[in-house]
Amino acid sequence: MIDKYQYTLTLNALHEIHTESSQIPTVAAHHIPGLPGFPALPPESLLLGIAMDGLPLVLHLRDPRPGSILITGEQGCGKTDFIRLLLHAADQLIAPGTVQFALVTDFPDEFSREADLPCVLGVWAAADSAAADLLYRLSLMVDTPADNLPTVLLIDGLDSIFRTQAANRDNLAYLLHYGPHALIWPIVTANAGFIATHPDWFNFFGTQIFGRIDNHSTANSLALPMNKSLSELTRSSNFFLRRSSGFLNFRPPIPPYRAGSHPSTILANRSKS
Repeated sequence: MIDKYQYTLTLNALHEIHTESSQIPTVAAHHIPGLPGFPALPPESLLLGIAMDGLPLVLHLRDPRPGSILITGEQGCGKTDFIRLLLHAADQLIAPGTVQFALVTDFPDEFSREADLPCVLGVWAAADSAAADLLYRLSLMVDTPADNLPTVLLIDGLDSIFRTQAANRDNLAYLLHYGPHALIWPIVTANAGFIATHPDWFNFFGTQIFGRIDNHSTANSLALPMNKSLSELTRSSNFFLRRSSGFLNFRPPIPPYRAGSHPSTILANRSKS
């Protein structure tokens, strides 16, 4: 019997399978913000969002099958906010010292608050040599999976890597392909127009998440149906996870760090938008 408190897993969502409650590990004091009725997140997992059926969308960091993750959409659809929300949710949900995050962006000042979170190793400017060193060091870690702490490599803007030396692109491509098997998880944002013109890179991502895309040509390039639900997504609102049977509609994680709003109220209000 499947309990009503199920987890919608990134991998299992692709096959429309839910885990049974007996398979869900319990971790005290790490319950999902705004969803007090749900069990705690499994260890070494990442909350990606809340599906429209009300179930959490969870990425298990020791199961490499979902592959690297792409978050794409048109400018203003909420990709950067998605990264911020993910980091704050992880800070509140993941046991200290079990998962670490590294962030590469063209605009590190936009993440000054997130840089101070204990789970964040640092925020690197894409054009700096330190970012190149980070990608190189992470690529070396692929060969030592048993020694690795689960590490999430966040890149806010795939195009930022393309404006740097070719070695950075090579190291990133290596991490996209092999990283999840070594507990290194690239989660990369990209403007839809950019990723549509780089199909080889688009295919590196085993899991593809889409925000609002109004341009029919771009949608066609990404093999997306151009319908009302995809074109009318609002900023920082819905995203869609591509799966074999269609799309899973979900919202980014909303931890209770926003002043003046109770998390359950935020979830209720956003689910109606």
